[in-house]
Amino acid sequence: MRLYNPGMAGGDDLRDLWNQQIPFAIDDELRPMFLQQLKASLHDFDMRDGKEDWPPEALAAVSEVFLDDFLVFDVAKPITDTSFLEIERSTLDGHAYTTGGGRTVNVNVMDVMYTWAINRGREQLRGGATDATKPGTNTFPYFATPNTDLQIVNETVDLLAPPGEVWALVGQFGGAWHPLVADIRLTGTEVGQLRAIQTIDGKRIIERLEDMDDAQRLYWYSNVSGIPASNYIGTLAVRQAGSGSSVDWRVQFLADDQPFFIVKLLVSTLLKTGLESLKPRFGSPK
Repeated sequence: MRLYNPGMAGGDDLRDLWNQQIPFAIDDELRPMFLQQLKASLHDFDMRDGKEDWPPEALAAVSEVFLDDFLVFDVAKPITDTSFLEIERSTLDGHAYTTGGGRTVNVNVMDVMYTWAINRGREQLRGGATDATKPGTNTFPYFATPNTDLQIVNETVDLLAPPGEVWALVGQFGGAWHPLVADIRLTGTEVGQLRAIQTIDGKRIIERLEDMDDAQRLYWYSNVSGIPASNYIGTLAVRQAGSGSSVDWRVQFLADDQPFFIVKLLVSTLLKTGLESLKPRFGSPK
């Protein structure tokens, strides 16, 4: 996150080089390059809200901490879900720390790091994932119960073209517009129609049309085979959004005999890649 900041123009990706360093013994010749990258990246994050919370001297100090630090913790003090980076933050702010620092298995580390980088803790920032799907226990070995909750993946894209024009393409259950589809064959018509999809990486997916509403510009479908999930229902809808349109693609499922994040990654990739491909076709708001 700090060594490769996609929002920063001209920044080199130093992650692999960093991972090649010996822990606690960064090459002296490389330290200035890593430090400069950290400063530039953190300054970019700091200014995301248009307010400078890290003046130059503080930015230099926190960059040195990130360069040298391997997550300090104090076993003599309690470690809680709110103690992540508390030792580092307290030290930089000039007061004594009160927790053991470190991190628990359930803490939302990304929210903590982005909040600290962007506004130095002035206002809590919350991302899309606010909590663990299935929190781990508070005792070793910190196991979580199996995740049997219905999972949802939702992706949306805004386009400049009117809904009718977009629906004319994506509203066809054939789905040949999707860039990951190498071949698609339809069996039957209307509700109950099957589509057999051959993806460009060799996967074969079969889906069933459950309902189609041209007036509302949406359809529902289910997975028959090819995706390791049960209770799999997808919805594709096109709606008016100002003078253009918004395409919403949503899938719910239960992972079948493997970690849900593997299925979620597969589904998310299918949805996101498909919707992103619509931008050059129909234009997207800046």
